[in-house]
Formats: sequence, C-alpha cells, structure tokens
Amino acid sequence: MTGLCAAERMAGRKTSWSAPLWMGGLLIWLWGLGWLTAWKVMSYATGQDPRIYLHFAEAIRADGYSLEAIARCTRWVVPGYPLLLAAVLDGLGIFAAYWINLPIFFVFIWLLIIVLRRFASPTEIGLTLLLFFWIVVTGHPLNPHYLFLPFRGLIEWTWMLGGLVIALPGTDPGASDRFRYRRAAGTALWLMGGVLFRETILFILPPLGLIWLWQGVRGNRGAWKALAALMGPPILAFLVFLAWKWARQEPLMNSQVKMWVTGLLRGGFAKPFPLLLADILRLMGAELRAVGLIGLAAGTGWAVVRREKTVFILAVTAGLLVLFYAVYKSHVRYTLSALGLVALIAGWGGAVTLTWVARRLSPRWRIALNAAVMLLVTAFILRAIAAIDTWGPRISPQDVMALQRHPLAAEPVVFVEKDNRHLVDALVAFTSAEPKDPVLEGAAITTFEGAFFMRPLDDKGRTAIQQGVSAENGLKQYVDIVPFGDEIMLGDTRLQVCRLAAWSQRQVVFDLAMAPGQAAGVLWLDFKAGVAADSVQVDLRVGTEIQPPIVLHQPAGLLPVWVQAGVQQATNLHVEIRSPVPLPADVEPVFVPTGGVRWLTMEAGRLPSVRGLLGEGFEDQPPQAKHGAAWRERAEIDLPALAGPAPATVQVAVTLRLLPRPVSDATLQGSLARLEESTAATKWQIPAGRGEGRATWKGHGAGPVPPLVLTAEPWPADCWYLRVERIGISFTATAEPG
Repeated sequence: MTGLCAAERMAGRKTSWSAPLWMGGLLIWLWGLGWLTAWKVMSYATGQDPRIYLHFAEAIRADGYSLEAIARCTRWVVPGYPLLLAAVLDGLGIFAAYWINLPIFFVFIWLLIIVLRRFASPTEIGLTLLLFFWIVVTGHPLNPHYLFLPFRGLIEWTWMLGGLVIALPGTDPGASDRFRYRRAAGTALWLMGGVLFRETILFILPPLGLIWLWQGVRGNRGAWKALAALMGPPILAFLVFLAWKWARQEPLMNSQVKMWVTGLLRGGFAKPFPLLLADILRLMGAELRAVGLIGLAAGTGWAVVRREKTVFILAVTAGLLVLFYAVYKSHVRYTLSALGLVALIAGWGGAVTLTWVARRLSPRWRIALNAAVMLLVTAFILRAIAAIDTWGPRISPQDVMALQRHPLAAEPVVFVEKDNRHLVDALVAFTSAEPKDPVLEGAAITTFEGAFFMRPLDDKGRTAIQQGVSAENGLKQYVDIVPFGDEIMLGDTRLQVCRLAAWSQRQVVFDLAMAPGQAAGVLWLDFKAGVAADSVQVDLRVGTEIQPPIVLHQPAGLLPVWVQAGVQQATNLHVEIRSPVPLPADVEPVFVPTGGVRWLTMEAGRLPSVRGLLGEGFEDQPPQAKHGAAWRERAEIDLPALAGPAPATVQVAVTLRLLPRPVSDATLQGSLARLEESTAATKWQIPAGRGEGRATWKGHGAGPVPPLVLTAEPWPADCWYLRVERIGISFTATAEPG
C-alpha cells in the first residue's frame, strides 16, 4: 500500500493542474492566519528578547554599520538579525521592523510546502500545515509573540527548511555523484550563511551527515564526497572566525556561548542537566498536549513504515536542540525551536492517519471528511487567535510619536518603575534615552541629577502601588522627585513626568506603635547605601520619657539601635534623626521587642543594605536574581553591630532558612560559627529529600559581631547550590555573670 500511495501522489503531481492552485491557496490562507495573529499580538512595545534585537539594530545604524558596532553586537548575539532589522529601519521607518517576520513567515510556508511535497499528498500537506500552526500557536501564550514580533525563532525554522530544500534531492539513492556533491556543498554554504542569524541552525547538519555516512558505509562512494563537502566548510569557517576574533582581541565566546559553556561545565545554573532536560521535555509535552503527542507518535510510526528521511532529519534536529538548551536553562522560549520541528512531525502524523482512514471511504465521503477536519482545525486556530493577548499594553504609533516629541526622548537617562516594562521597551526602541531601574542603580543615581523619572499613575491620578521595592522608593533614598508638570499616555497607562533634584532632606521623624508590655527592644534603621556624614544623631522618646541621644558614626545599611525600657509603660516610640547632610527619605524604622526576631528576606528586600549582609562565598548575582543568595561549601555573613546604650551583655541569635537547589537525595549538613571560632560552632542538617532547613547560632557581644562562617560538607553531587532565603536576627539582654 505504501508504494501504491507514493505512486498515486507522484501521478497526481504530474497530471493534476489543480495541485499548484491548491498549494498556492494553502500558502495564502496560512499566511493570512499569520497576519491575523501578528495583528492580534502587535504592540510597539515588545518583550525582552525582541527589544534586545531592536536595540542592537539601532546601535548598528547609529555607528554607520561599522565593523566595531557589529563586533560589539557579537558579544551578545550573532549579528545577522540585528543587521536585517537595521536595514529595514533605514529603508522603511521605525515601525517597519515590527512586521519583518510576516514576509519571513510567507517564505517559511512556501519552503515547508516544497519539503512536504516530497513525501505528502496535497491533502496531507494542507492538514499538516493547519495542524502544525494550531499546535505551535496554541502551545504557549508566548509562542505567537516570538514568531511574529522581532525574534529569531521563525527565521531559524526558515533557514533550516531552506537547507532541507537544497539537501534532500542529493540524498536520493539514484542521484549522481556530481549532483550529490553539489547539493551537499550548497547546503553547507546555505547553513553557514544562516549562522549569521542563529547558531543552532547548524544542528540540522548532523542528521544530514548521518544519511550520507550511512549511504557511504553501504558502498556509495559519492556519499563520502558529499559528507566531506557538507562538514568541511563549516569547520574551516569556524576556525577562521576564531582566528578573526583573536586577531581583533575580541572575546572568543560571546555572552550567550559563555552561559552555555558555564552551564555545561557546572551542570546548569539552577539545576543539573538531567533535571533541566526533564523540565524542557515536560514543557514541550504541555505545549503539544494530548492531541499533539498522539500525532507525534503517529508521525514517528508512519516515518518508520515509509522510511521517510525528512522526518528522521526533523526528529534528530529537534532532539539536538532540546539537549542543547537543557544544558543552560528550562524556559518556554527555549522549547520553541524544537517544538516547531516536532509539531511538523505531529501534524504530518495526524494528516497521514486521517487520509489513511479516508481512503477506506467512497470518494464523496473522503472529500467531505478531509474538508470537515480542515474547517474544524481552522475554527480552532481562529478561536485561539481571538484569545491571544498583546505582550503588555497595546502601544500605538501615535503613542510612540508623542513619546519621541517629549524632551525626555533626548535625555541620556530616564528612570523607570521596574514593573512598567512596556515603557522600558518603548524608550529603548524609539528614543536615545537609556532607561534605568533605580532599585538596581543605587548610589549612582546621584550622578544623574536633573534626569527624568516616569511615575506611573492609576486612572484616578494617584501614584499606583507597585509590588516589592518600587522605583520611587529607591529614588527617594538619594534625590528629591519634582513633578515636571505634564503626563504621557502609553496605551492605557498614564505616566507623570518628574525631574530629579538635589537631595535636600536632613531630618526624618517617625512615630511607631508599641504593644502593651513591650519595654526594651531594638529599633532597626535602614540607611540604605550610606550617609556622607561623620555622624548623625538619633533622638528617642518612649511615651513621654526622653532618652539620651545616640550618635551613629558614618551610618550605612541596616543598623540596630537599642531602646531602653521606659520608667512608665508606653504605647508609642517617637524617633527623630538629624544629619548635617541629606538623609534617605525613608530609613524604614522597624521596632522589635527584646527577644523578638527581625527577619530579612533576601529576595523581597533586594536593597543594598539587605544584600550587604552577604559576604565572601556568596555568588555575585544581581539583586533581582532568585538565586542571588546562593553559595556552595563556605560563605560568610556580615552582621550589623548593635548601637545605643545596650546592657553590658547582649545575647545575639541568628537563624538562617536554607533552601537546597535542587533538593538533594543525600543529607546536607554543616556548621555555623563565628570567624575563627570553630569550637563554638553549631551544627545544622537538612535530611535527604527535604526542601528546606535551618541553621541557628547564639553568642554574646554588645559591640561589633564578627562575621559568621556558614559551611556545608561533604558537598553532594546532585545539589547545585544552597540558598539563604531569610536571615533572622534577635538581640536579648542577659544578666551580669554572678
């Protein structure tokens, strides 16, 4: 039956005039669905990855397409896609680059039809195209954005299919040696050009090489020449590229390659390779869903029965892509490259199975069944497109042009609330202003006096409440925020334009409630990145009783201040802080009664003062990283010194909440002790299979507390790191030794 079906398909291609019309209609129809999808997701403020490519494109244009600008681009990504975007921006304007993937999508479908025609009938091609598109677009909400916004995923598939169109005729057993050699050489050159757009395009070389290797082993001498022509040029070009980078004293590995190599050598940033691989396979299974998995099984089975080389190439390439990305990180965007190839196999499997069933029906019922399935899948696609959301607010060309006309567009720096990603994207893509996050910028904010700050407003004109540490709170630590007098609309978001003025606040006053029975305790003050003064004075009043002033010398970060018990029971604590130079606008006072614990969360705090507790041994990660408090084997914790008239002896208790990542099959254990005082160490243990544990240390001292040393040994092979999620610190007055 397989031979008969193939003969029927070949005869249909030769005699039926309707086949080209059918293929052309499919091409236009699927391209139209792509237009609908692109229109639905379109916003002139994209997500992180598309924004990066647009940023590099603008940098290349600004430098006149110089080799220096292109070399800078290669430190992060290969330059082909940014160069393409730059050319489109030059030729068609600032908005054209957002639609560049639509013509690429047209070429992709055309190449896909050419490839499928080698082993599928027109009906099977139509079903495969529709099922493929439905599986990918509905697999994950980010897929349509990565396909139709400025992102390299679609051009990767297109270039791979172009390589197949060139190579496949040369793999036919009846091909002449000369024809086979030329096809292999042409494929190598084509894929080498594709490396300018995405490195992983070369992953299609191994399965093609295996086919010619198999043919060579079976006695086809021309296959050996084809194999040499396929693999030789890329290897030579790679060596020349390394020599060029070395001669220009450029790093041999760009940032992405470094991340991949680091993941390979260290077993992944967050998890060992087997767990990352399992995560990616799970994500792909969720994207394929039950129908896709059934289609994949059917497509694999039909490929074995029909001995289809193309399906073998798609499957091996998809497997290599999965293994490649599993070295670094499991994320849905890393599944898209392989998912498209797997979805082709699944779509073809469903199409072949349906046409196999239809052949057992009469011609009239056969046509009706195929048409009904195509209409049903099309209805599913249209329904999915209707449910797609834009990536953030829908920013119009009018919004962009209003942003460009505002004076802030010409500023070198604009500070932005971190949750307003669409504003960051718009500033990077359409202006020369560099958006900065004040929470991460720290004390460097003071060097940008006079810069703009975009304050997000809700529909009632009040400042919107943000999650975590807001940009405005971060700015208030260093500068005064002065409204500029106007607002900007981006989509449905109102933004108040503000200027940053010199920091002026030299006195802060707080009133804190004290529960009945709370006598002595600790007042925690957060001086952020520090105060540029020799000393500041803290005045405390417990109820009506004024306590002696406390002088803090060069305060910085978190400082605990001892509050003495009042003679009379009080319910409020009045705090005044005076300084000869400006103070942080909010030193975030927190009162903890004696013996109470002040918990500091590493992720939620994200401020320099909280991060300052992490000393030697902790990984140098940005504050927003979830594994920013990660460590292995040994690390130091720098505890703040207790200020104020504390009793002669104070007991200090420190409790750490530890999280192994990933959870280890072995028991984790170690110690927590003062530096160079291992005899007073306390032991901690996390049983095998447990996701968290605690380490607690107790000691004495009213002055500076030496760093605590946190150790873990022996280190298990299946645990990448331990993370300190929370640190709890408690001060308690103790009796004089008698």
